[in-house]
Amino acid sequence: MAKTNVIERIARVDEVHAETMAENPTEIKVETLPFYKKFKLLLATVDLPQRPVLLRYADDGSHVITLDASPEHIYEVNKLEDLHLQAPHVASYLRFFLENSGGDAYHIVETEKEVNWLKASGQDPEVKALKEKCIAMLHAIKITALPDGGHFANATAIRGRNLAEISVKVHVDGHVEILAEKTVLSNIPVAEVAW
Repeated sequence: MAKTNVIERIARVDEVHAETMAENPTEIKVETLPFYKKFKLLLATVDLPQRPVLLRYADDGSHVITLDASPEHIYEVNKLEDLHLQAPHVASYLRFFLENSGGDAYHIVETEKEVNWLKASGQDPEVKALKEKCIAMLHAIKITALPDGGHFANATAIRGRNLAEISVKVHVDGHVEILAEKTVLSNIPVAEVAW
């Protein structure tokens, strides 16, 4: 896939960012999403002089939908895909949804390897103890089928510098309802940027 073709498609929905991509070094990655038939996740990392910026889109090869703006954009993709979410894809869909629907995103983490720890987190004894406490609280996403075809999910997630326990209902059409969220550990030694 030629970078210029992708930028041209992005320009139809996000002219300002497409222009920025054309003027600065930009790396474009495409990820297959197991719950979609046509759309893929398009990640554009633009190397700006201040810092790199990551822009997210859904792309079916002919048109692009801007992500990271609101859940409504993901729901638009779901409608175009006629999404009927199946159990094996609930966890990956939930990760995708939370990380691409905009705002102060949750990042589901199940293991310590998924966390962007600060480099100093292994040196200072207090910080190291906080890191160990955080690691002990991480767990795999727990998914339970619901009678209406949707699913209940319980997960540990990082938002900013806090570890939270979240309970979520994922409807069969991909709508997500956060039922409960509780911060279980604050000011953990993680990098807030670069998810």
